[in-house]
Amino acid sequence: MKVKLGSTISLHLRITLANGTIADSTFATDGSGQPELITIGDGTLLAALEAPLIGLSAGEKKEFQLTAAEGFGERHADAIHTLKRSEFDPDQPLAVGLVIAFNNGSDDPVAGIITEIRDNQVKVDFNHPLAGQTLAIEVEVVAIH
Repeated sequence: MKVKLGSTISLHLRITLANGTIADSTFATDGSGQPELITIGDGTLLAALEAPLIGLSAGEKKEFQLTAAEGFGERHADAIHTLKRSEFDPDQPLAVGLVIAFNNGSDDPVAGIITEIRDNQVKVDFNHPLAGQTLAIEVEVVAIH
């Protein structure tokens, strides 16, 4: 059996940045990593990440790269906003690197990363953390269900 559109698979995945930093991984060196269960084409993974899986069999591994455009997009300066501290819950401790969910008027909250805190202003970056990055991807199809 081979992976095709609509297949539900168990998958190990490692995403590595160009500088060698592992951004995410279900692989574990001691074998304890738990694979992800996904359905190809349901929108869980980026289409550019799913496409190289088509045609693989259980037990197969594959390595490939995604450009920023194929992955999480380019970084955009207009996605970085300076907000007043008063716009945050006064009981919310703020720190650089903190990820906060913001309501943008839709049903899905938008994540922002605090990048700077000054006086009564907080700079928040709404770019995806992997935006602007070329990503090395390693996958292993553990099982096709």
